[in-house]
Amino acid sequence: SESFKNVAARASASFSASGTTGTAAPVTATISFNAANNVYTLTTPTGSISFAPADIDNTQSSAGAVVYVKRSGNTTDTLTLTRPGTSGPLTYRYVGSAFWQKTTIGATSASGSVDAIVYGVPTADAAVPRTGSANYDIDLIGALTHADSVTGLAGTGTAALDFGSGNIIILGEMAMTAPGSPGGSIDFSGNAKLASASNSFTGTFAFTEFQHFNGTIAGKLFGPAAEEIGAVWNATAPDGRAAVGSVMGPQGAPDGSDRSFQGG
Repeated sequence: SESFKNVAARASASFSASGTTGTAAPVTATISFNAANNVYTLTTPTGSISFAPADIDNTQSSAGAVVYVKRSGNTTDTLTLTRPGTSGPLTYRYVGSAFWQKTTIGATSASGSVDAIVYGVPTADAAVPRTGSANYDIDLIGALTHADSVTGLAGTGTAALDFGSGNIIILGEMAMTAPGSPGGSIDFSGNAKLASASNSFTGTFAFTEFQHFNGTIAGKLFGPAAEEIGAVWNATAPDGRAAVGSVMGPQGAPDGSDRSFQGG
C-alpha cells in the first residue's frame, strides 16, 4: 500500500448549444493504492473516488493501460492507468500516468473534467544530477475538448535536459485518437526549468490546433538516478477549448522502438 508522490493538472468543460467553455490549470491531488483490496483512491478538485478490480473494463484496457469505469445515473467516471513495466508502450519502471475523467450528460447540455496525474518514485533531491545532460524519449497522452465532445491525444517526442543550467526543451508530435478525427500531426513544444536545489520543474507548454493553445507544464525526474521523466501539462485556446495531459519516458530509449499509445 502506498500514497504516491505526484504532479497533477485538470481540465474542465461544459457543452451546450452555444458551444464549449473550458478551463485548464495545475491542481493538487492525491493518489493511493491499497494492496489489501487492490483499490486505487484519488482525490482532486473533482472530488474523491475509489476504483476496484470489479470496475475494470477489459474491452477498453490494453497492453499499455488498464481502464476502470463506474456509472451512476447520467454520470460516468473513468480511470485510465498506464501499466508498470520495463518494455512495451507506456510501461515504465518508476513513473506512471493516471487520468480520471468525469462526465455528466443532461437533457440539453453536458459537463466534464479530466484530471491528469503523473506519479511514482521520484528521484531524491540530492540524487538529481547537476552536471551533464540527458535526452528522454517521451510519450504524450492527453485529452482535448471540442464543441460537443472530448478527444484523446497521443504522441511522442524528446525532452532534452541540461543538468548544469536546468533548462529543459520538449519537442514532439501528437494526433487525435478518436475515429473520424482530422488527420495529420500536431506539433507540441515546452520550455521548462529544473529547480536548482530540488527535484521539480515548471515551464510553458503550447501547440496549435486551428487556434493557439497556451499553458503550463510541471513535473519531476523519477528513479534513483533520474532514469525517467514525468510531467503534466494544461493549455487553453481563445475559443473556449481546453486540453490536459501527461508526458513521460526513459533516458535514451533505442531508436525505432514501438512506443505508440494503444489505449481504448
